[in-house]
Amino acid sequence: MWILLSSLVSEIWIKRFKVALSGIPSDIAYYGCYILIPFYFGPYYLTASLIGFVAYWIINFLFVRNWAFEKKGNGFRQALQHVTLHIACQAMSMVGIHILTQKWGWNYIIAQIPISVLYTCINVFVTEHIFHQKDSAA
Repeated sequence: MWILLSSLVSEIWIKRFKVALSGIPSDIAYYGCYILIPFYFGPYYLTASLIGFVAYWIINFLFVRNWAFEKKGNGFRQALQHVTLHIACQAMSMVGIHILTQKWGWNYIIAQIPISVLYTCINVFVTEHIFHQKDSAA
């Protein structure tokens, strides 16, 4: 299937698609934490967001590095850049969730939807840059 797609679409768009698909198991882990922690422990959605972030990042990095970009060897620099990207997006997410829930009165689950769309767009295009750098320093 990937051979057929590669003849129709450039390689970079296939990698972008694989990066986006890598977000599915990561999102399952994130939303599992984000929904279940407040459900069982009270309205700690920002704490749940942080715990979900850690689970999301580990799963996402492993999928993106090993499947989407098929990188091998020492990935310390890539891991550092990838976690920096996700910390920035997480900070944006927490501010956005806070504004949408506390200032505008949105439900915390609904508030996550527009934030996740923005987060995903940023992630797909910046991740591409992180993993396309030369591996000489990795």
